[in-house]
Amino acid sequence: MAKYSFFLFVILLLKIVHAIQSEFYSNDTTFEQINTTRITNTEGTLLDILDISEKPKLNAEPSILNTSASLYMEELYHFAVYSRPTKHFNIEQHRRTIEESDIVITFLIEDDDNMMDEKRDHGKNLSFNASKVHVDNIILKAQLRLYKENTNHSGNITVSLHQIYSDNNGEKTKSSVDELNVFHSYEGWLTFNITEVFAIWVVFSSLNRELYVSVRELHNSDRKIRPESVGIIFTSSTCKKNNNRQPFVTAFVKYGAKKSNSIIRRRRSSNTELPITTIDPNSNVFLPTRSESESSCQKQFLYVNFTDFNWNDWIIAPDGFFAYHCSGSCDYPLNPYVNLTNHSVVQSLVHLLNPKDAPKLCCTPSALRSLPILYFADNVSVQLSRYENMIVTDCGCF
Repeated sequence: MAKYSFFLFVILLLKIVHAIQSEFYSNDTTFEQINTTRITNTEGTLLDILDISEKPKLNAEPSILNTSASLYMEELYHFAVYSRPTKHFNIEQHRRTIEESDIVITFLIEDDDNMMDEKRDHGKNLSFNASKVHVDNIILKAQLRLYKENTNHSGNITVSLHQIYSDNNGEKTKSSVDELNVFHSYEGWLTFNITEVFAIWVVFSSLNRELYVSVRELHNSDRKIRPESVGIIFTSSTCKKNNNRQPFVTAFVKYGAKKSNSIIRRRRSSNTELPITTIDPNSNVFLPTRSESESSCQKQFLYVNFTDFNWNDWIIAPDGFFAYHCSGSCDYPLNPYVNLTNHSVVQSLVHLLNPKDAPKLCCTPSALRSLPILYFADNVSVQLSRYENMIVTDCGCF
């Protein structure tokens, strides 16, 4: 009977608190400006959070710096984060894929003309290193981009992309991957879908990651044409003046098995036992005073500057980010502007009546959002990764 009466008493207090708190949601509150603080965690801890084993070892000027691949990723980053329109690439059409991706990574293409008889086939061999993509990841989309200049010729051509592999006898052979029909006079990027073959290469890392580009007249398939003669640009044929037109591969990747972010919460300990509080029904104990409101649980400024870790040489964007943190009192009476649950209110009341029966509420994030980071994965690849639960958007007492 005593337990039943106590339960009714808690429910009654809960209703009173909710009724009084409802009056405060229409009132304005003034939050003081809080000075920006900087993170003091070690470099290794932050690298662990970013799921990077070690800081990338880069040359003074990475090969991918100021190339078409890095330009594409910079435009993609600003489109994904700030919704800025793109100038050089048609990224808007991949909006849904970008939103679904955890990682977007680009690879520079390398010429490799030793594999097949180029004089006979008039084609071009390409290769790249996709080892940065983990075997457990899901490939949502993978694309090869080649830039074609206007050759001022009439007629149409077919640009074909093939995979090169070894047959059962160890002989090199080709299989079709994708092809595009374009005008001789077309100028711009040619985008080939290589999703299927890319996914196979990620799973079977021992296979040759070789592609072969060939060109023929649209209405005369027997007439082979060298890709360079129709304006297609490759790494070896461009030199440095056309770095922004180098061929590259882009992969949109989703984690196969989401890693659970382990959050270590340190419980607040106190050697002092709080006495049981008696509520005076004649006093307005539910209304927080000005000092209580100012010190109550709320979002505080916390800025992480990558320059503090000397990471500005490999992180392209952002320069840093506002991580924020939650701090303040969760003492009774609870601030009506703090996120609460019914359970939080009940727990607070029980703690108020007898601290031994329930722990004190803690000020903790109630909502977080992700942080996209664009960085050099190595000298020949740029990666955009989205890290969940990195930025506090709201706080609560729980």
